[in-house]
Amino acid sequence: MSAACSGPAAATAAAPEAGPRLKLVTVRIGEQRIGIPIDKVRDVFMAPVIAAVPLAPPHVAGLVNLRGKIVTVLSLRTVMGYPPRPEAQTVIGLDWQAEAFGLLVDRVCEVIDVAADSLEHNPPNLDSRWSTVSAGIRRQKDGLLLQLDIAKLFQPSAGTAPS
Repeated sequence: MSAACSGPAAATAAAPEAGPRLKLVTVRIGEQRIGIPIDKVRDVFMAPVIAAVPLAPPHVAGLVNLRGKIVTVLSLRTVMGYPPRPEAQTVIGLDWQAEAFGLLVDRVCEVIDVAADSLEHNPPNLDSRWSTVSAGIRRQKDGLLLQLDIAKLFQPSAGTAPS
């Protein structure tokens, strides 16, 4: 784990517990750690050039050519209410309804193993931009982890539904 991803919300390695487990790819947006179910992640790549799309909504960072396939890149920072970071280049690749998408993140941290039943409801005071795309919260030894719900990310209520 790099120093950039450790901190108050970093997971502490522990011996696996009994019961169903889930692997999450953890990323950071600002100081918030976010978990994405690994079965939703196709790849992780650097996108040094993201072509802007004229008249696109603010959450659309642009398009990239990934191995001959055009990928729409969404800024997870913008979706979650943070200002854009022009220097951001790290993208989580995923497929949604047979289309390739990427999520632009500040950095990728690690893959963690969590109890499948440890997901808790979103707290009532969670920012609505976050709760709109969150599956819930996972308590870690050193803090909270917001789990991203990819299906919710593409709902019209999140403001990111493809047109």
